[in-house]
Amino acid sequence: MRVAVIGAGFSGLAFARAVQQANLCNVVVFEQTEALDNPQVSGDIRVPAAEAVLDELGLAGQATRLRGHGGRGGAASRSSSGDDDGARYPQQGLQMLLARSLRPGTLRLSCSVERLERSSSGAIRLSFCVRGKSEALLFDLCVCAHGQLQTVALEAGSPSAAVAVIGDARWVRRRRWDLGTARRAGGANTALLDAVDLARLVHRAARIGQRPDLGRYAAAAGRSWRCPGRAAAALTPLVAAALLAVADWCHLTDT
Repeated sequence: MRVAVIGAGFSGLAFARAVQQANLCNVVVFEQTEALDNPQVSGDIRVPAAEAVLDELGLAGQATRLRGHGGRGGAASRSSSGDDDGARYPQQGLQMLLARSLRPGTLRLSCSVERLERSSSGAIRLSFCVRGKSEALLFDLCVCAHGQLQTVALEAGSPSAAVAVIGDARWVRRRRWDLGTARRAGGANTALLDAVDLARLVHRAARIGQRPDLGRYAAAAGRSWRCPGRAAAALTPLVAAALLAVADWCHLTDT
């Protein structure tokens, strides 16, 4: 099975790592930035789900050493209050750990994915641009994990059963106009948990030579989407939660 991953964030990299562990799929990760070591990505994040997920990915030992080096908070791996609410990891360090765990040639930088459409063979034709040059490749499954920086168009003829959306991209896909509050309900925990859960579905399908049943991760075709950006970054958690509740209520009344 040929698998494309759009986005080299936590969800995209963790999914690629999980898929490669089983040796059942060929995976390529497309990332539009030129490098992952972005100096703007700094500080620590608390990720309660990280320890179990990294252990499943075979990276627990390296992650422990990563925590020891710390970010803003130095070597602290737990909250200052002593509550066991999840280890702290430096954001950039965790992303680089996942990226370096992939096989050589898996990660393709400076690739901006523009469109997904059905090919004449029934596979997904993924069109992307590399430094101004347009290219296209065929895949059996495409996983959109592109977070908030990229727009991807799903043509009306795209086989939605072969396009999955995980992490922040999945939350924003459901609430397109929520001013970015969906990121508060997603984040690193959702990214990592979605990645390993979808990888299990792909593993089971690949063993029997079938296309996976994506369930809640399946994307609807026929329109493009973009994460709303950082419009809600300055909002307090209380206001963001209120907006998210209103968005949920409006979604229910429309159905």
